[in-house]
Amino acid sequence: MRVALVVGDGRLQVKGSGRKESRVIDEMSQGGMLNTRTEALPQRAQQYVRMLAPEFNDTPHVKGTLSMARTDDPGSASTSFFICTGPAPSLDGKYTVFGQVVDGMGVVDAIDAAPVDGETPTQRIEVTKVTVRTE
Repeated sequence: MRVALVVGDGRLQVKGSGRKESRVIDEMSQGGMLNTRTEALPQRAQQYVRMLAPEFNDTPHVKGTLSMARTDDPGSASTSFFICTGPAPSLDGKYTVFGQVVDGMGVVDAIDAAPVDGETPTQRIEVTKVTVRTE
């Protein structure tokens, strides 16, 4: 199943709690790391966090692609994911693509334009509203 993501409603919050963007580099913005949350994940939810087997596919990494982030181990994806902010063909076939931003690319562009220190945003960036739908 693939998902379509509507990112926000034009709102981007710089401080608060929720999903934080942890890395912003040339071709992607990464979020979903549990250690970036301002509040710990509830114990009830922690039981569902596990490493995911890779599900590589032929979907290209283009602007708006959602894909699972991982370490060098292909089976290490869990909660982190990234949104491509431009074409990233070097990632094709190496990361699990699971969706596409269908509305709200202005928010993705704003994240991409945020000031960074290395790969880390200089201010906390949070997407405050996301709608996910299956297609």
